[in-house]
Amino acid sequence: MVLTLDQYFKAAADKVNASIIAYNNLPPGAVRPNAESTAKGLVAWGADTGKAFWYIHTMHKFPDFNIADASLLLDNLIEKAALFMCLTIDYKNTAWAKALLFEKPLIYFSQKPAAVGDAQAVFLEEDITNLLNESPITFPNNIYSRNVNTTGATPIVIHHIARYSSKTAQGDIYSRLIAPALQSSVRVWTGPTKLNSYCSGMYKIENVEGPIQIKNHELTKQYDTSVWSVTTTGEKKFCLSNVERELLKRSLVSLCAGDMIMPKMLLLTQTGPGGIDSYVITDVNNTDWHYVTIDNITSPLIETLDQYMTLTDPNKAEVALVAYNSFPPYFRRPVSQSLSKGLVAWGEQSGYAFWMVHTISKFPNLHEANSPAVYAFAEANEKAAMIMCLSIEYQDSMWAKVAYYEDAVVFYYRSPKTPGPTQSAFNVPDIQTLLGDTYPSLPSSYYSSSMQTAGVPSNPTNIFVAAKYGSFPQDIYMSLVLRTLKQSLRVWTGRGPQVFESLCNTNITIENVYGETTIGKSIFSAEVDTARWSISKVGVGKYFCLSNSGRERYLSNHPSGVVCIENEAVHNIFSKCATDDITQTCP
Repeated sequence: MVLTLDQYFKAAADKVNASIIAYNNLPPGAVRPNAESTAKGLVAWGADTGKAFWYIHTMHKFPDFNIADASLLLDNLIEKAALFMCLTIDYKNTAWAKALLFEKPLIYFSQKPAAVGDAQAVFLEEDITNLLNESPITFPNNIYSRNVNTTGATPIVIHHIARYSSKTAQGDIYSRLIAPALQSSVRVWTGPTKLNSYCSGMYKIENVEGPIQIKNHELTKQYDTSVWSVTTTGEKKFCLSNVERELLKRSLVSLCAGDMIMPKMLLLTQTGPGGIDSYVITDVNNTDWHYVTIDNITSPLIETLDQYMTLTDPNKAEVALVAYNSFPPYFRRPVSQSLSKGLVAWGEQSGYAFWMVHTISKFPNLHEANSPAVYAFAEANEKAAMIMCLSIEYQDSMWAKVAYYEDAVVFYYRSPKTPGPTQSAFNVPDIQTLLGDTYPSLPSSYYSSSMQTAGVPSNPTNIFVAAKYGSFPQDIYMSLVLRTLKQSLRVWTGRGPQVFESLCNTNITIENVYGETTIGKSIFSAEVDTARWSISKVGVGKYFCLSNSGRERYLSNHPSGVVCIENEAVHNIFSKCATDDITQTCP
């Protein structure tokens, strides 16, 4: 590849006499695809060679002609696997330009030879001029198919097959065009796809779902930008395209890159005042607290953050992310009456998001170099803290409505750069309202709702949320959480004149847990803990709730929120922490 491209990059003064046309729907410097067409390639020829190279590939932002050396072209571009096919053709044969015209490529770089001569004359041929022209062209039909031979001692037959986008040119291009043109059944590298293999016609289209083995590498379609196919009957032919098997009227369809592997259904981490030691509950290890050093690369927190932090910059650009904290990174003091803190992120292909509800100031600083540094920056060693990470459907924006009622301070967010389901989920009204500067009129000053976790369809966990504006001047546990769960509570909130007394004069009670309590080998008290957790006391469901807000009297006039999960295992563990001897019990 480098040797081929260096024919231009190292041409020095002769560059001005080279003919070049480069096309890519996501060209260098762009942040998202800019055309319906997914065509990507490069055609170049010089005055003395008598031949051109036609470089067909499947890589975004490639090649960048502002880079000095071809060996540097792939730096920071490798998002997924890609395929390159380089063919040598007679430079006077402009059939490639007519084929491209049907594909409507985005041409981002072209160069006409400076010197008058054969190379320049070919560049000015009608097919190439039409390709470079901005005016639409009228075609006699919507399909183009033609054979061309490569040059060299052993010519190879190249079969161009192209389709123009229109209302009449619809359907899967492989069954409608490629198989009939090649007069052969075809196997197409599709990966798992909604479009089944086509077996009822004269020529069959069979999906290669993978994974496949290339030398020592196992490759899945999820991580491959190329779409190749091979004939299974008749002559042996190999095809390369950027076209997936989809029933669309467009000739070529843009695809995006970036993925995140989402975390487990449930992750709870309690850090001690020392900041490094922590105890963890997960959906797998849920019978007791498990000790782990929180900044170790194998800790659940670091593994969760690494799903974003270890991505390449191009893949990060395709992640949806919203981080909120009343005490953001780099700030010297809290900037809001709200105590809300959390992070929500999702990637395109996962189908679900992680929602990290936590109680750590200055966290997470996503500009740090790695996940341990993200945690270390927060300086979370002054008090203990808690992190709860839940997997949710990324199309469910209820978390945004909760954060809005909490008057959350969003200090960092990013929208996926490529249009698609991930970006569409980011653009829903609830999220845009959270990110906006205006204060829309809402039907009430409080909010409560429910949803379920995702990722474990056979055993989802119920999630209940409650949030209120500061204009709703009541204790959130008494006014909303009891109403939502319809069960008595024990709340980890400490004691003192600034704390509401236990509520005992109603059928459903609230009892204050004032500590100290032991988790693992560490002793915790509410005074040195930023987390405010609660558990249901009696009733059908066994609930655990996490909040940044306790039952302090002054918090009645502050925005606040609580996230609860119905999980017996977690409830049982925290029941051991909320014993009668450290609780202001009701008679």
